[in-house]
Amino acid sequence: LVAVYFGFSYLGELDFGHYDTGVTLAAGFLALILAPEFFQPLRDLGTFYHAKAQAVGAADSLKTFMETPLAHPQRGEAELASTDPVTIEAEELFITSPEGKTLAGPLNFTLPAGQRAVLVGRSGSGKSSLLNALSGFLSYQGSLRINGIELRDLSPESWRKHLSWVGQNPQLPAATLRDNVLLARP
Repeated sequence: LVAVYFGFSYLGELDFGHYDTGVTLAAGFLALILAPEFFQPLRDLGTFYHAKAQAVGAADSLKTFMETPLAHPQRGEAELASTDPVTIEAEELFITSPEGKTLAGPLNFTLPAGQRAVLVGRSGSGKSSLLNALSGFLSYQGSLRINGIELRDLSPESWRKHLSWVGQNPQLPAATLRDNVLLARP
């Protein structure tokens, strides 16, 4: 808008706003150079406002998701102490889709408490299926035990307290490292 005003002033089409002194080329050029800097805080405000709105929307979606009860009435009621280290054991584990198709298996493994493990494999080899089964989102056949308790016998709420997940494209809020780590329990 500033550039349009100066352009029409130089062409003699606008005759107001300069108090009969005219706008020199140097003054117009200086104003055009400084205009973006003058409006930068407003552009930043818009950017931050939209980032906040997006974060609020994501938080609302997460809250709704976390409060939605699981549609698995066959889930157990066994509680897992939140302070216990977790050992995961699988024996002849077949992970199945909701339609009953086998997605991965047979899987046999033991992950002792405190051990770090890396899950690698080609696309379609069952990595995400295993994580979805461990999260309780996919059904399975065989045995999948958490500290000796079959996963389907555990209370989902009790098991979820032990889980955390970071996707392939993590996006952390603009906060301190401490705030990001303590996001679930401030």
